[in-house]
Amino acid sequence: MPSKKVSDDVLTKDTLLIYYLWKTRKKDQTISAIAENLGYPDDSSVNKRINKLVPKYLSKNRRDSNVRFKVTLNGKRKILYLILPEYMLASMIVLAFGYVWWGIEGMLFAIPIQAPYVLVTGLFSTVMLILVFWLYRTGENRLWQGYRRSLPD
Repeated sequence: MPSKKVSDDVLTKDTLLIYYLWKTRKKDQTISAIAENLGYPDDSSVNKRINKLVPKYLSKNRRDSNVRFKVTLNGKRKILYLILPEYMLASMIVLAFGYVWWGIEGMLFAIPIQAPYVLVTGLFSTVMLILVFWLYRTGENRLWQGYRRSLPD
């Protein structure tokens, strides 16, 4: 029997579907479009999976033939490891630009801080932010490309 990886428990077809619906939360979609984008062979498997997830992890709003899904709090908890980097990037942006602004203010208005050091810290944080953002986008692209068809149920 093959050994089970930790990612087999964490990343399943259900979590990938919830994550996809969270990423496309502002769009009205059909079940067919969701199935096609996620690489499912037919609509029925996606429909069954969504109906299984609706009461606990998703809420469904119908508009004609289109559906808009909202991920509930339990759904966000289930995909927290996938959405946390996006929130971390937002907080890093605020901190990095805060340091840069503080350093520029210190240099221009003679505020009694060591402005060059604060400015260098802010610029270094900005460079690190760009690197982390690139790693996040690369990892997300790999998630959508490689894991779709090989995930456990």
